[in-house]
Amino acid sequence: MNVIDWINMYALAVSEENAAGGRVVTAPTNGACGIIPAVLAYYDKFRRPVNERSIARYFLAAGAIGALYKMNASISGAEVGCQGEIGVACSMAAAGLTENYWAAVRRRYAMRRKSRWSITLG
Repeated sequence: MNVIDWINMYALAVSEENAAGGRVVTAPTNGACGIIPAVLAYYDKFRRPVNERSIARYFLAAGAIGALYKMNASISGAEVGCQGEIGVACSMAAAGLTENYWAAVRRRYAMRRKSRWSITLG
């Protein structure tokens, strides 16, 4: 199974749990509830294992984008259609994923920079 199939399977599993009356996080809405957890699971399974800090970073970045949509537009499928609802969820997930990628890059850069330029003057 390739990566995109795995992500689709995970998103559908969350959506099926929602349809069966199970408990899910409506991020941003029930109709798009599978996207954000599927992208986080992708990062965990295929990029690097997540910890509590990276999960918090992911959800804070995603929540910030969701708040911008809520203040300036709409997240409701009834108002903007299902494409708008899915678009909001995708941009929220992209923000969380980007935050985790950049956090890893910043850590790597800081380690290189520190070891590269550390000079002891005597």
